[in-house]
Amino acid sequence: MKKFLLAILVLTLSCGLLLTGCGGQQSGGEEPAKEPEGGAAAGKVFELSFVSEYMDKHPTVINGFMPWIKSIEENSGNQVKIAYYNPNTLCPQKDTFDSTISGMVDIGSSYCGYYPGKFPLNELMELPLIVPGAEAGSLVTWELYQKYPQWQDEFKETKM
Repeated sequence: MKKFLLAILVLTLSCGLLLTGCGGQQSGGEEPAKEPEGGAAAGKVFELSFVSEYMDKHPTVINGFMPWIKSIEENSGNQVKIAYYNPNTLCPQKDTFDSTISGMVDIGSSYCGYYPGKFPLNELMELPLIVPGAEAGSLVTWELYQKYPQWQDEFKETKM
């Protein structure tokens, strides 16, 4: 059961984290904000929204997303707060990717299969009998992303 949840988490995060932090790209001509004295954060708390295709009681959220959120908050000294939202609350579920790119959502986790044609290389992983199971599929997908620039190009609108 743990391996299955890990596989689901890795696959979801491999797509979901690709959507992380996509909004708010700075346009040319603007000066970047200067860091305050004492470092980048200097006591400021950053509040981020996170939406996925899973309800808050789903095992992926309970055993994957929530521990990840907690670790981010703890490792940032509670200067980064992440609020988890159920699907269809901040945006329609089918619009999670575009809503993250536009900055409407800060962190979005969505299944690449919801966007036919947008991720053609990733669609290979959806074919039957390509991999023996979810965990293997997650690991292969992540390795392909790390190794091949063409795979990374499918997610060029996002930041890792």
